[in-house]
Amino acid sequence: MLKIKSNPLKVLYTASFFLSFGVALSSYINSSFLSTLIGQNKIGIVYAVASFVAIWGITMLPKIIRRYGAYSTTIAMCLICIASLLALSRDGGAPALLAVFIIYYAMVAMTFYSFDIFVENYSKDSSTGKTRGTYLAIGNLAWLLTPLIVGRLAEGNVYGGVYLICAICILPVVIVFASRFKRFEDPKYAEISFASAWRAMQKHKSLKNIFKLNFILQFFFSWMVIYTPLYLHQYIGFDWKTIGYIFTFMLLPFILIQIPAGRLADRKYGEREMLIVGLGIAGVATFCVAILGNAGAVVWAAVLFTTRVGAAMTESMSEIYFFKNIGPEDAGLLGLYRNMGPLAYIIAPLLATLFLSIFDIQYLFVFLSLFVLSGIFVAIKLKDTK
Repeated sequence: MLKIKSNPLKVLYTASFFLSFGVALSSYINSSFLSTLIGQNKIGIVYAVASFVAIWGITMLPKIIRRYGAYSTTIAMCLICIASLLALSRDGGAPALLAVFIIYYAMVAMTFYSFDIFVENYSKDSSTGKTRGTYLAIGNLAWLLTPLIVGRLAEGNVYGGVYLICAICILPVVIVFASRFKRFEDPKYAEISFASAWRAMQKHKSLKNIFKLNFILQFFFSWMVIYTPLYLHQYIGFDWKTIGYIFTFMLLPFILIQIPAGRLADRKYGEREMLIVGLGIAGVATFCVAILGNAGAVVWAAVLFTTRVGAAMTESMSEIYFFKNIGPEDAGLLGLYRNMGPLAYIIAPLLATLFLSIFDIQYLFVFLSLFVLSGIFVAIKLKDTK
């Protein structure tokens, strides 16, 4: 087998790129694919169930890792992701495909959790901003490159080929881990239950607030990922090719902002100020999404780009702040933090399902903008790490 000798962080960045690329490809079509199985109004329920399973999986993952090790666990989860994607690429009955989708969704969340353990193990506190900013930017680079590809592959609403390519993209992750991390020495993970982690978080005021901000951000991402493609394709009338161009431009801030933002957080500015600015930009721009209507593709691209300027700043500062306050042994707190994503994907789609039974889809973005702006009051309470 090919031997990879390099800085372990650089190797992790490479593996993260391939994993994120495969996950991103599928994310842009998941909602449309699910709508062909159960209809648009029930999509939120599927995401909620999948997120509940993901939360359970992440909660159990520290015990699994303590028993089998992070290396073996990560490879096993990647293989399950690949198998699930292969199943989704084939025709099948709705119940079976929905079950496979739920497994795939949960495995993705758990795999990214395990990546955090590796990154934290090789990171230094003095360069947390740089490390986390780079890690996020490289993962987001994959998201930037995928919309145009999806736009071409999904023409004609044929999704099986997309899932097949996703499976192929994740295969290098297994190869990289098998080549580089076979002798990975697991740190001594603290045996802490979900309830204990929750109590520990509650006692730490700043951590408690960063958990709240992470939930707000994940709520933002969930509605944007699930409902923006549907809105643009089925209501505004853009074809997938045009949506691909719009989303590619939209995601540029995650590449342009997160690495320099991480360096600034290490050297000059505190995370709190940058969080406040990021939340403000994201909130105002999201409100604009609700009122654009049939504006041209260029206007849509510019407004969605602005939402991601704010989201990129918020994501990088939240991650940096959290990881400056924990160590690689804090698997319980890390699991709780990562559960904010699946938790948001339970609450947000269910709330959206109820919301859409009363209001038109564009008003989702009005509510979302107000929710994001409320995070400013939380960010103000943070104590900077500098």
